[in-house]
Amino acid sequence: GEIDATGKTTKATQTTAGGTTSRIHSMSGATVTTADSGATGFVCAGGGGNINFNSTDKVEDGEISSGWLGPQQLTPVDMPIPFTDSSAYGGEVIIDGDWAFVAATRYSGDPSSEGQVFAFLRSGSTWSQTQIISAPGNEVLNNYGSDISKSGDTLVIGAESSNTAGQGSAYVYTLQGSTWTYQADLLHPNTDDTDWGMGGSVNISGDTLVVGAIGDDTVDTLAGSAVVFTRSGSTWTSQQVLTGIGQVAELFGSDVAIDGDTIVVGAYKDNTTGLDAGAVHIFTRSGTTWTEEQKIDGELTGSWFGYSVSISGDTVVVGASGYLGSPHGDGKVWHNMDTGTKF
Repeated sequence: GEIDATGKTTKATQTTAGGTTSRIHSMSGATVTTADSGATGFVCAGGGGNINFNSTDKVEDGEISSGWLGPQQLTPVDMPIPFTDSSAYGGEVIIDGDWAFVAATRYSGDPSSEGQVFAFLRSGSTWSQTQIISAPGNEVLNNYGSDISKSGDTLVIGAESSNTAGQGSAYVYTLQGSTWTYQADLLHPNTDDTDWGMGGSVNISGDTLVVGAIGDDTVDTLAGSAVVFTRSGSTWTSQQVLTGIGQVAELFGSDVAIDGDTIVVGAYKDNTTGLDAGAVHIFTRSGTTWTEEQKIDGELTGSWFGYSVSISGDTVVVGASGYLGSPHGDGKVWHNMDTGTKF
């Protein structure tokens, strides 16, 4: 699954609610989201399924047990056409305060597009849909909603193949009243390359945004990259392109995370310590320049270390979804505490 160390917007296979640790072992969609210091959560069923909202209890083995209130099912309304089993509703979810966002990355509500994001707002204990967010000028097969991130009144939605060339991009929206309004469409600065996968991972912190592009071939075939953008007023500009070791099929940028002046980038196909052992790269910013401070390699062949990453302050959390030696393993999570110079 996906993980997040912030405690504000969290996607994990393990969470805490009211001091009790809960775990999801297997379920359709395989996504869990919690927020508000563990007091609010989502359990997702993918495809044409529903999103179940839970507020104060625990979840074990995919079932609600005592203590969690709910679930409230988040069912979209005012849809142009019904969902199908392939709509992928719930493929990506985040929650932040009273806002929740659910992506249906393969839902074609508009004949010229694929992918929609449904915004829900909480009032009291009730969640209501406020908006269906679509990318302006969508192209077919754009996987809009492949990743979502929110910071304050700014929302970022990734679309990993959003144009005719299949480049991918990140769409930025700002909250105007109760409506999310389009601000920018951010593309990879290396315009001479298709850079498919751009937008497959996105993360924003204040006015700085990092976007993964696992298909960037600039360094080597599928080596990948991550692009840092900064905002001044309402204008976004590319600050720097981050790269890994330049290995073929490294998939650098498979997941990204940012907190202030620190960025973590996963490269789960890195072969440094073994085939597909994976790695994460940690960058810090001084002025306007990002410098790699540390690379942490996966421990075992096939562990896919770096498949998901997150950072909050001096804590980095890394998922390794193939940790048992198979891409279908149970996964493992590493917590790396910053000692002042190294994680």
